[in-house]
Amino acid sequence: MQKINSLIIICLFLSLCYKGYSQCFPVDTTKLNTAYRELIKNRNSQKKQQLFIDAFPSTFDEFYMTYRYCPDKGYDLSMYYKATHHILNGLANLNLVPDSVYFDKLIWLSLGGQFYPDAPNYLKKVLRQMMKEKQSIFFQRLNNFSDKQLISFWYFYFHSRFEKDYKEEYERFGKLQYAYPKVIKAMEIAYPASCGKVWY
Repeated sequence: MQKINSLIIICLFLSLCYKGYSQCFPVDTTKLNTAYRELIKNRNSQKKQQLFIDAFPSTFDEFYMTYRYCPDKGYDLSMYYKATHHILNGLANLNLVPDSVYFDKLIWLSLGGQFYPDAPNYLKKVLRQMMKEKQSIFFQRLNNFSDKQLISFWYFYFHSRFEKDYKEEYERFGKLQYAYPKVIKAMEIAYPASCGKVWY
């Protein structure tokens, strides 16, 4: 009987731990939400932009855990619903943050990433938009990363359901092989493994 009671107590404890873990965010969401509100009030403030990028997640794991959708009934989805604003209105418009800081942040956010609907998809939109607007700077920053990191970046960049969506970009980037041989070699490894390979 004592063993059964102990087992029940352990099960209850583990259940509480699981519920607690499901509510755990890897970044300070209060700081992040405050930084976003301040940014929206004054978009042309370099200080406000810097505070927002500093508060924003720094790795893909942090990013995904902050903005993911969780079907648990007790899970607070407020950050999930703020993803569109934080990413497309916030992260995508930090034009006063130094390029080295901004593009390195985007690259680090991509490492270890893969396509999911919602937040990761919004991040990919920002990546592609920035690549379109400032391709030269993007490649300069990529050139500072290791081969493994570059493969991981390109894997996320091209990870998609339909290959046709990225074929033109892939061919255009390929023309930069003499200027950025390391970056393009990594791209050529990652592209066939990720582009068009999302199955759901």
